[in-house]
Amino acid sequence: MVPRVLRQGLEPLAALGDQTAQIDAGSLATRFPEENLPAELQPIAKRLNALLARLEQSFDRERRFSANLAHELRTPLAELQSLAENALKWPEARDPETDRETLAIARQMEALVSRMLTLARGEQGKLASRPEPVALAASVRAAWAPFAARAAERSLRVEWARGENITGRADPVLLRSILGN
Repeated sequence: MVPRVLRQGLEPLAALGDQTAQIDAGSLATRFPEENLPAELQPIAKRLNALLARLEQSFDRERRFSANLAHELRTPLAELQSLAENALKWPEARDPETDRETLAIARQMEALVSRMLTLARGEQGKLASRPEPVALAASVRAAWAPFAARAAERSLRVEWARGENITGRADPVLLRSILGN
């Protein structure tokens, strides 16, 4: 008789354990019903629900981070691909300036990834910006440079207005990311 009563008393705990075992990354929106549980298990279900909510938020942040990273890296990767394709297509035309440009793009990508990781780690919930004086016209021209050849192939051209001496304060990596998008 005691084993049966004990087993019946532990059934809600076993059911809670079974429900917990069914949860995976795709079912983090699941919540445990607290109202039908014995009073002793309600605080456990409440804490499990709070844990699931935190995990769901964390997974959502990770998904957003991955999507943002992919979006931010798309342009510099296209630039690197274009430089590499041109180097293969015209190996005799290779010059040190192209190598410097390739290295600069790689460094910008590294800095961008580093800053996005900082953001993802939740440091004050915003991107740590490092503003410094920036020549805006030069920044716009540098952002345009990787697209100039493709634009010329399509008979598109850019006319640069005056304003060579306009400067501002901005984070160069973030500014390049904005202009590149």
